[in-house]
Amino acid sequence: MKLLPDSSFFICFLSDLNESVDESTRLHYLNIFLEAFSVEVVPIVYHEINKKSNSKPIDHKIIKIKAIRSIDRNEPILSYLQPLLGKGEYEVISLSFLYYRNKESHFLCVLDDDVARRIVANFITEIKPNLIGTVGLIGFCSSSLALFDKTEAVTLLGKIKESNFRIDPKIIDEIIQKLKL
Repeated sequence: MKLLPDSSFFICFLSDLNESVDESTRLHYLNIFLEAFSVEVVPIVYHEINKKSNSKPIDHKIIKIKAIRSIDRNEPILSYLQPLLGKGEYEVISLSFLYYRNKESHFLCVLDDDVARRIVANFITEIKPNLIGTVGLIGFCSSSLALFDKTEAVTLLGKIKESNFRIDPKIIDEIIQKLKL
């Protein structure tokens, strides 16, 4: 399965958790995703994560998308919504839509920005079933793919809740509750 993350996914592990989780553990968690999925990174996201000094250990494990074929002309909704989105979110959504349009359904679009998620949910509903956030991905990987045991996932989610990662704590609490059932 393909994973199409925005930079917030990487930043969570490369820097947001750095006060509560040591670097080798953070890279270990990140490597779990990089080994389980075909991680495709759009140009602007690659540029953003490459600015992080500790991104080198993961560089060889991601697939760098050279450029996204312009689909704006054929999909006016994307060009209309572009000014409302950050560049990274726009490229991730565009690549997701391209996969959808090419009848590829085995991908997850990882977006944490609330505005971008609402835009997908309301205007680009075709890819909504493939939409997930970083903490939702951790829950999914624990409950559905067994990449993390539930205790490890709950501990990681607790660390994210205490970190600089921008997310409503209620969302983390909901995922923790689902994992504990």
